[in-house]
Amino acid sequence: MVRFENLAKMPADPVSIDAISEMIGATFAGSLAEQEPQVHITSRHVVHVIAASPTLRAKFARLIFARGHHAEVYSDVAELTEHTPHDGVVLVLEDNDCSGIAVTTALAKQGVWLPILVYAEQIDADRIVGGIKAGVMDYMVGPVLDDLLLAKIARCETDGAAFRNARARHVVARASIGALSQREGEVLGYLTEGLSNKEIARELDISPRTVEIHRMKMMAKLGAKSSAHAIRLKLEAALLN
Repeated sequence: MVRFENLAKMPADPVSIDAISEMIGATFAGSLAEQEPQVHITSRHVVHVIAASPTLRAKFARLIFARGHHAEVYSDVAELTEHTPHDGVVLVLEDNDCSGIAVTTALAKQGVWLPILVYAEQIDADRIVGGIKAGVMDYMVGPVLDDLLLAKIARCETDGAAFRNARARHVVARASIGALSQREGEVLGYLTEGLSNKEIARELDISPRTVEIHRMKMMAKLGAKSSAHAIRLKLEAALLN
């Protein structure tokens, strides 16, 4: 409601029309300031939007810009990797021509780990599970809900640093495990299951001394300072499978 208390404070002496106009204008301005909600953008996100459909790219880019954030658009994975981003959130509008798994794989080949959010109108559960295993951070399925989408983007941005560090550790661990010989890998596998050297020797039909030799070589290749360290690398590598 517009209030006119200021008008009651007008001087009794004659004043100019301009002075009255200024006073009324100030009253209206103050009232409107009270009525309009103040929108505060706590942080500005950079969102890399990938979609085969120009219409979808434009739709999501407009939404992101309208909320005070910044959008970069790409028609496919190839265009993204031509101008590989190193920060922000990747939003994949998934269809038959573009998938979250393909984007994750392409970025990983370049040594880049970014939080990836996938949107699809419809998608089966197996594809979501495959995407999460490949490194997709989150999925949004169904009608586009502006607030929910932006909340997911914000969460991906917030958790992005920890996510990138975890993915980097997993890739390094997997590469280290891949450098082991077959026998060294078997020893590590049994070690992860909690078997002792003697028990591993019985399982592999070799001597305990031979197990010790394989174990020492395995730990040297992994750069592991203890059995617990080697087991942790094994478990981290398994998270990528």
